[in-house]
Amino acid sequence: MVFKRKISAEQKAFVKFLRQEGDVPVKEIVHRCGISRATIYRWLKSTNQSIQNSKKRGRPRLISEREERTIRRTITRLRKQEGNFSCQKIRAGSGLHHVSLWTVNRTLKRMGYAFLEARRKGILLEKDFKERVQFARKVKRNYSEDFFKKDICFYLDGVSFYHKTNPMDDARAPQGKVWRKRKEGLSVTAKGSHVGSGGRVVKMIVAISFGKGVIYCEEYEKLDGTYFANFVRRNFGDMFRKSGKNGSKLFVQDNCPILNCAKARKAVKEVGGKLFAIPKRSGDLNPIENIFNVVKKDLKTQAICLNITSESYQQFAQRVETTLYLLRREIIDNTIASMYNRLDLIIRNRGRRTKY
Repeated sequence: MVFKRKISAEQKAFVKFLRQEGDVPVKEIVHRCGISRATIYRWLKSTNQSIQNSKKRGRPRLISEREERTIRRTITRLRKQEGNFSCQKIRAGSGLHHVSLWTVNRTLKRMGYAFLEARRKGILLEKDFKERVQFARKVKRNYSEDFFKKDICFYLDGVSFYHKTNPMDDARAPQGKVWRKRKEGLSVTAKGSHVGSGGRVVKMIVAISFGKGVIYCEEYEKLDGTYFANFVRRNFGDMFRKSGKNGSKLFVQDNCPILNCAKARKAVKEVGGKLFAIPKRSGDLNPIENIFNVVKKDLKTQAICLNITSESYQQFAQRVETTLYLLRREIIDNTIASMYNRLDLIIRNRGRRTKY
């Protein structure tokens, strides 16, 4: 039977009081007021009142808002100290020993973080694809297959190695994925400066040559135009001679603005050097990038095999330099010898990145 009686203002006020202040169930309101359930639901809906109990349903949250703020501060601190972080380190650093790792995992996701692939490379644009294909075809058309081995004196680049107070613990941590927000990742920074890497950074300028291995390695504090210009004047002459390429003074470096500024170009011209330019955002066309990756893997292997659980910055810097100079020459030679094959892959893939 349809309820047709008019509801008075006093009854409406009483129903509102029971719902908002007393948190009385609708069934009890029906019994006390003599009004049908449908009418109460319809009236509450028309007045934008909640028809649900004001008390929250479900399990109470195991991590409070205050503890979430602690987690955010811990993430910031761990990124500065260690770089990547795990749920276990987040829990320990935040003092949340009373919750499970799965709870920390859910909290990180609720805060906007996800366990995603680490972004280490820049994004190639459509114009980059065309430039890379044009470069590959030009080199194959104008130079011989031994060009990268016999005519390029050396391959030069700067590199950063992250010092960790406990190298073995960092070496055993998963490296393929990191906790980050979806819009976080690779950003344009100064050469040798990496946000979120953790720890102090050992910065090196390294040069490799086919048949000679690592021909030069120098640690630096700040890389700017003045420093690099002085570096060129001090060392390029000896580096050309060490390479033993029959008077050739061609060299390869990336498109970093610091390495190609006006001061640097002037210094290169003074020593008679000639840059063999490669396309932008093309680390796969500079074999020294592969060598850096090999050295970083060797450093992690050493930390595990030698059980290095504590290491000062000076000890780490010395270990980096020693590892670079002791790198097997065959690895460097095979990497440089693969350059011609890379050109074929670039042409075949229409400019997209190769496997190198």
